[in-house]
This record gives sequence, structure tokens and C-alpha cells, in this order.
Amino acid sequence: METRIVEETAEIASDEEYLKRYAEIGEMYYQKRRMTRDLKNGGDVSLAGKVDELNARIREEESRFRTAVSDNLGRGKIFAFETLSNKFKLESYEKRVLLFFLFLEFFHVMENLCMEMEILELMDLENSPAGRIKDFKYIKKSAGLFKKRLLIGEGMKTETTSTYSVALSGRALGLFVGLINGEDVHAEPEEVKDAPDSGDCEKVGLVKEPGYRLEDVVLSDVMRDKVMFFIKSHTNPELVKSGILEVVKKGRGLIFLFYGPPGTGKSMLAEGIASYLGKKMLMAEMPKLTSRWFGETDKQIAQLFRSAREHDLVLCMDEADSFLYNREFGAQEHDIRFVNIMLQQIESFEGVAIFTTNMDKLLDPALERRISLRIPFTAPDEKIRARIWESHIPQSIKISEGVDYGHLARAFEFSGGYIKNAVMNAVRRLVLDGRDCLTMDDLLFGARMEKDGLFNAQMKKGPLGFAF
Repeated sequence: METRIVEETAEIASDEEYLKRYAEIGEMYYQKRRMTRDLKNGGDVSLAGKVDELNARIREEESRFRTAVSDNLGRGKIFAFETLSNKFKLESYEKRVLLFFLFLEFFHVMENLCMEMEILELMDLENSPAGRIKDFKYIKKSAGLFKKRLLIGEGMKTETTSTYSVALSGRALGLFVGLINGEDVHAEPEEVKDAPDSGDCEKVGLVKEPGYRLEDVVLSDVMRDKVMFFIKSHTNPELVKSGILEVVKKGRGLIFLFYGPPGTGKSMLAEGIASYLGKKMLMAEMPKLTSRWFGETDKQIAQLFRSAREHDLVLCMDEADSFLYNREFGAQEHDIRFVNIMLQQIESFEGVAIFTTNMDKLLDPALERRISLRIPFTAPDEKIRARIWESHIPQSIKISEGVDYGHLARAFEFSGGYIKNAVMNAVRRLVLDGRDCLTMDDLLFGARMEKDGLFNAQMKKGPLGFAF
């Protein structure tokens, strides 16, 4: 008996020791979580008995921990988590929940989300359904931990399920880290909400002027006619007068998808369209959109589309497969959430958005119906290649009479991006030689240098289109 009293009233000298002591309890909760999930997925029924044993151990260790903390607080010790709890007037159950989420953040960050019912089950150490119902007041969306912005929770819908996930807020971690470092923090009023976003585009992407005009882009007549049909009709005021926008409530934006091998002109056409419309481009940037904090990525995606709308920008997403990958292959719950939110925003967006990708088979099939015009970009034929060679020669450069664009097109089956590089090589040679007239020999030199540097000349060409 004496030994047990010594354990319960043992000194906790610092925040370091406080957290190490709780980490042992947190690991037991984590073990319970894994066992419970295995049971629900048809695991060994004997796990039920082990869960009961684990509940008893957690009850005992939590009791010892709380007694030791209380005793040390009485001796004048100060602990960051206890200070945080006091400032926000947390009840015992709320403290248990918040400590567990802090533990997940530092020890199991890849699994730091919990379903609301899963939290109730974890915190229930008596296996009491009535107790879980009673404790639901601490987990529901209007509960104090959410009002005080210490936890964040949002619903997530898929085609078959609807769940409510909870995680530690970035604010809670920031306050805790500040206290650990000796900073003073003040609890804000319970009803304080997040400040509205500033609308700063640079927080979610890069604003740029289009570098090409639509007439700079070499297109087939069929492709050009399709593009012009959509951009002219989208900007025509008669479209509003027609009443169609009163009937169609969603999917009213002009959404392009350009897909095909690299260097075929996808990004160039996107810039040409923005230039034709007289708008700047908002280039989405994945690192600015994603966040480790639950709910923050959702806000950034919403901010991306809001910024494009409020500043009248053409929204562009290069490598769209990074943003809209097939949810079937999502490794984590947040991967699926990311695509869900992106698809929702696209459907409600009424501006112009352009997606480009080299790997369209990786795109989520649900994107298909949200696209206004999809254009496959393939390697240009000989006639188009000749036009691309000619279009890349600056008007300020003299051209020798011996230059034969048709011969270049036949000799080198380059896409537009590689032709651009070849012309750059030719002009570099011209400049270094100190000459003012570009010759056929210069262009052949540039083309051969580009061909020698190709690492994907044997790139396999598969069928294009969405994968189902």
C-alpha cells in the first residue's frame, strides 16, 4: 500500500515529465482504438475481452496521473496543459479528449482524425451506452471545445457515407506550444469565430499576366473553332437574357480540360485564352493549398475559387492530376476529402477554370461531367509542326532564304515544346557567332542538339481519356 501512495503522489518536475507520463496513457487509448477498429472489421472476437482489460488499465493509470498532477499543482508546480485548461475552464471530460488529441498530434500525426462516435467510444471506460449518450454533449458540433476553437470538426460526404471527423485545431497547438515556451496566452470569448479570409490570392497561388496571345498558339481549325465557341458564348450577355442560368443552378462556369503529352501546347493555350478574355491568371499551387491541420485545406481550396471570382481571374491548375486524382486510390481520409471539396467548388464556380494534365487517366471520374470542353493534345502532324517552327522565329531576326520549315517538320517529329527549345538553341548559336541572319544550318544544329538531349523519345503512347 505504501508503494502505491508513493506512485500516486510522485513528483512531476516539468512539462517534459507531464507529457511523458500522459504518453503512456495515450498509447493505451491508441491501442484500444486499433483493437476496436479490428473488432468492427470482423477481427478476433477475443479482442473484446482485451478491450475490457485495457479499459481497466486506463482507468487506473488516469486516476494515478490525475492524483499526481493535482498533488504537484498543490505544491506550486505549473504545467502548460493545466494552464490551458484553466484559461478555457475545461471540464474533466474535455481535458481527457484534448489531451488525447495532443498526443495524436505528436505521436501519431498520420492518424490524428477521429470520428465523433469513435471519440465517445474511446473515452467510455465503463462500456456504457447510456454514458456515451450523456457524454455526447462534449462532442456535438455546438460543444464548448469547438466554440472555443480548440478542436475542429467537419462533415465529410462520399457517395455512400456521411461522417463527422474531429481533430486538434492549429490554434490549440499554437496556444499549447506558446505556454510550453513560457508565453502568456489569453482565452478569447467562446463565440469568437475565425476572421474572414483576406482574399489575398498569393496565399493560394500565383497571379500572372498571360505570356501568349490566342493567335500565338498554333491550333487545328477544329480545335480553334471549339475554343472560340465556348469563350465567346460564355462572355455573351445574351446568355443571361436567355434565362438558362435561372434553370441551371450548378455547373455554370466555363471549365476546360486540356490533356495529352508534355510540350504539346496545353499551358500555352491556357495563357492564350486568358489573354483573349483580357484577364490575369491565378495559378493554383499545391503547397499553398494543403495543410496538416484538419479543415485548413478545405478553407484554402474555398479561398482559391473565391479569389478567382472576386478578382475576376482565370483559374489555372497545371498537373491537374495532383489536385483531382481518382479517390479510389486515396491513401488517407484527407486525400479523399481534398478531392471532394475540389469537385464541390468546381461545380459552384461560375468563372473560367482551365485544368491541364499529362496523365488524365489518373483523374477522378466525377470530374467528367463538370467539364465544359475537353481537348486532347496529341503530337502535332507535319503541317502543324511546320507552322510551329515558323511561329517561334522572332520577327526581329533575319532569316536566310534557305530555311525550309517543311524539311524541319519532316526530319524532327517534335511537339511544340521541343521545337521551342530547338529554336532557342539555334538563336544561341547565332548570338555567340555574332551573326544577324538565322540559317537552316543553325536550325538543324538546334534541332539535333534537342534530339540528342531527349530522354523520352521512346515514350509509349496509350489511349487518352478518363479511366473508369
